[in-house]
Amino acid sequence: MSKITRNLLMAFALLCAIVLVVFCFELFIINGKNKGDEDTAAVSSSSGADPDGSAQQSHEPGDTENGLPGGGGKPGSGGASPPQSTAPAGARQVRPISGDLQLVFYVDAELFNYSELNDGYLYEHTGGANTTLEISLVHLPQGLDSRAAVFLDGFVGAGGTVVGGVESVRRSSLNGVHVSGEIDGELYEAWICAFPNQNEWGYAFLLHYRTDEQKNALYDILDWMSIEPI
Repeated sequence: MSKITRNLLMAFALLCAIVLVVFCFELFIINGKNKGDEDTAAVSSSSGADPDGSAQQSHEPGDTENGLPGGGGKPGSGGASPPQSTAPAGARQVRPISGDLQLVFYVDAELFNYSELNDGYLYEHTGGANTTLEISLVHLPQGLDSRAAVFLDGFVGAGGTVVGGVESVRRSSLNGVHVSGEIDGELYEAWICAFPNQNEWGYAFLLHYRTDEQKNALYDILDWMSIEPI
């Protein structure tokens, strides 16, 4: 092999080596760029962002447009009630309800004024006389169902009492026959409960209100009602 041919082969081999190095370098750059694009896409997907960079909003089940749970409707409407707080609000109240039993509940003294009745107790909202909770003894000479059928007629007119059946007194452990009625925007609602082992006497929780806000203030008291031995 001549010297010229040998030099040409060496030059060709060197050129091939240079081309191979450049090719590998370009391949490395391309792979690195693709990897960076994949990482960016993964981060965007996991963050819930739209392609234009705006964040997606998530809503919990039951949220309304303002993020608050739905409020209750009129008596018997089946509207959802606000969730019960984890602790009762207001001062503890203890009121005798029979010879050996007492009612225990909680009332915010800044929201309700208290007065005694001949046969029970009245809590009147400081915001207006049309928001009251009356707790009273009820005579049941013909039984609970008979009394419930006309319980609110004196407020809403004859035949205006709607009887719903036996249910819990709100979220408390007490049970009674639920009744409701309405007249001229005035809403009435009551639970009539029978004393254990007594045939002719029971007690009732009578609510009077106009708005959901007023109703919920009264419900907050009922939610924590209990009867305890004296």
